[in-house]
Amino acid sequence: MEENALIKDSEKRINKLKVLHHFFDHQLVVAISVRTRVIHDIFASNTALDSNKLELFHLQYTDSLLDVLKKLKKKNEQKYLIFNNEITINQELIDEFQKEIEKDVFYDRVKTHNLIMQAFMQSLYQDLAYENTVSVLTNLKEKNDLSDELGLEFYRKISEENYQKFVSYPRNASYQFLDFEIEKKLIGKLNTQHFMFKLGCGFQFNGFFIEVYEFIHSNDYFVYIKDKKQYFFINKKDFNGLDFSRNKSNKKEIIVQLKQKNEQIQIKAKQQLHLVPNEVENVLKEYLDKITSVEFLDDLQNIDEETNILKTMLNLNIK
Repeated sequence: MEENALIKDSEKRINKLKVLHHFFDHQLVVAISVRTRVIHDIFASNTALDSNKLELFHLQYTDSLLDVLKKLKKKNEQKYLIFNNEITINQELIDEFQKEIEKDVFYDRVKTHNLIMQAFMQSLYQDLAYENTVSVLTNLKEKNDLSDELGLEFYRKISEENYQKFVSYPRNASYQFLDFEIEKKLIGKLNTQHFMFKLGCGFQFNGFFIEVYEFIHSNDYFVYIKDKKQYFFINKKDFNGLDFSRNKSNKKEIIVQLKQKNEQIQIKAKQQLHLVPNEVENVLKEYLDKITSVEFLDDLQNIDEETNILKTMLNLNIK
């Protein structure tokens, strides 16, 4: 091959290596790229030197290096795409949850639930007042499905300690009817208030639900312990630190978690894209030491195809 052709081929290799050193932005890769350029320039600027030695250098060293770095780049890009796919899936979930939250399904369901519970309490009062033995209350479970349908998503999680505090809360004498239990003072208050009350918020603990109701025309509250079917007054001041505000979808928490996860994945993806594993670093260091040695240019004509560095490079498990 003519001298000019050898120099041009060398220039092509230099450019390929330059692209890779910009991609990895790794100290060793940059240093090797610079040193390879220096070797190229020595031959390009000195026509007295045998360009075949430069070609031999590239065949034995640069081409092997390019092969390793290309494989590593491809591997990193594949992993990067996996991270990006996960980010995309998470973002789709975020968008989906955001749309569901904006619909405010819970608010509409609570309005229906309030009507059901008001009618239920009126029926319960009538049954107790007239000592009915047959009641329409038996189908309450089918009607009162708010917690079954939306409780896990919207009802606020509480600790076992707070759950037990509700369950063991002191109460006055109660009526027992069918499998319901309600404070006598509460049923009387409901009647005098014309059964005007609404759901304030719901709590959950390990699949057990508690609903807190507030009277519309007075600052009084009562709770419904669903699994025990108990109704009784409470004083919110006895539950310091507990949030009695309106329930919000826990999908908001999930959205926050997914956004945080995506931020972490983006950092990992960026690191993965330019990652140079330790085993490759070790080989690159040996490679750089070799081509920067004073004797290297003199020894080019004696390059051994079985050089340990080259053997190690060829055996790197990069797929």
